[in-house]
Amino acid sequence: MLDQDFPGSFETPVPNTLIDLVHRRVDVQVSYPTAWRGRRQAANEVRGTPEESFSLLHSYMYMLEKTNPDTVTRVVVDEANKFKYLIFALGASIEEFSAMRKVLIVDATHLKNIYGGVLLVAAAQDPDHHTYPIAFGVADGEKNDSWMWFMEQLKSVIGDVPGLVFLSDRNKSLINAVGVVFPQAAHGYCIWHLSQIVKGHVRNDRDTCAFKFMECAHAYTVAEFLNLYDAFRRRYPSAAEYLDKNVEEGKLARCYFEGDRYNVDTTNSVESFNGVIKEARKFTLIPMFDVIIAKMAEWFNKHRKEAAEIPPTPKLVPIVETKNVQKIVKGSDGKVYTVDMAMLTCSSASTFMTDKAGRELHLSEYCAKYYWVELWALAYHMTIYLVPHMSDWVIPEEVRALKVLPSDYDVKKGKLQQTRFPSAGESRGRRKRGRVSGRGRARGTGRARGKGMAAYFECGSASGSGV
Repeated sequence: MLDQDFPGSFETPVPNTLIDLVHRRVDVQVSYPTAWRGRRQAANEVRGTPEESFSLLHSYMYMLEKTNPDTVTRVVVDEANKFKYLIFALGASIEEFSAMRKVLIVDATHLKNIYGGVLLVAAAQDPDHHTYPIAFGVADGEKNDSWMWFMEQLKSVIGDVPGLVFLSDRNKSLINAVGVVFPQAAHGYCIWHLSQIVKGHVRNDRDTCAFKFMECAHAYTVAEFLNLYDAFRRRYPSAAEYLDKNVEEGKLARCYFEGDRYNVDTTNSVESFNGVIKEARKFTLIPMFDVIIAKMAEWFNKHRKEAAEIPPTPKLVPIVETKNVQKIVKGSDGKVYTVDMAMLTCSSASTFMTDKAGRELHLSEYCAKYYWVELWALAYHMTIYLVPHMSDWVIPEEVRALKVLPSDYDVKKGKLQQTRFPSAGESRGRRKRGRVSGRGRARGTGRARGKGMAAYFECGSASGSGV
């Protein structure tokens, strides 16, 4: 019936649409709760129930390791075999992390299924500014124990990398876990999140305040920062007072940061990935993992092809090769110089380096190796494979015997939150007050309403939870 009425539509119809459909097709009037339950039952028949998803976790992770060599997976349960934590890192990502700049962006996003929890993500950014996920975890929340466990597992995956830098929001549990597990790593804060916090401490021109703050944070030299921050302090004293009390300079400004984070100063790439899997976060665990792996496989194939199609002449990734990097800088001698890296011109530095080498240097010789095309191609040379359909699984009895029960959860009244949860320190906004009459109130439970889940077959799932 749905195939006839919604050809090519990947959006699961909402209950009100189903009510009209049933009435029109079979002349039966069904209630909203009945339509909602039928819709949920149909989704469970396609993707499996949440309980089935938990019970198959060990078998799914076993097949993920078999399908993708060198993949690392771990599932932790409590004394009652109830789910606690999970992590998986695909072998392709682990092996080629060596080709990435050593900046890990770490973030968490809330899951929208009946059991809740959070998806933990650690990702690098390839030199052409694409998200490069390294590891995914699932936990009951952004708590001390869950972040500590995830960081310990992450360290066992990537090792003790020299010069490693973490970038995140200001979640206290995350900050503590990074400091304990990676004591040698530098840890910076997302300046976009900081800008959203800062603008909450002024009454007018909030967006301008956020922009001016980011301008300060982007300063390359201490002198430039002090000049910009002095102007910022005079214009927004309350915001500056907050920063002085709550954020150390090393986390605030690029010029004071101890590590090398290149041009990565926000968690936007991971948050963009969370947006890509927005609908999948409503699914149970295994269907959600299928979507994540399918998306990574798609990206690896796409960027592998892009790297292969680059002609031999360009030595740098496209975003660097085509970008005219020009900046007016002041040297240590107090003189002003114009640096144009694309044209290989500089009245000081590049001229000196070219003369010293005795030949004309290519732009790539001024850049870190991570921007070379050959390393970009290396990062995507492996193929990521989807977990096959359940009918093709071959699982040892000892693995099949491992069962996981769903974790405990509190039934919450009303509609599940669909929008992003603000990060630590961010303003949650104020809802306008207004009278609500009985006639204007929504009927039925809030959870039964809302936008329908995207049909799972859109993502091309191959495991037993998909079509």
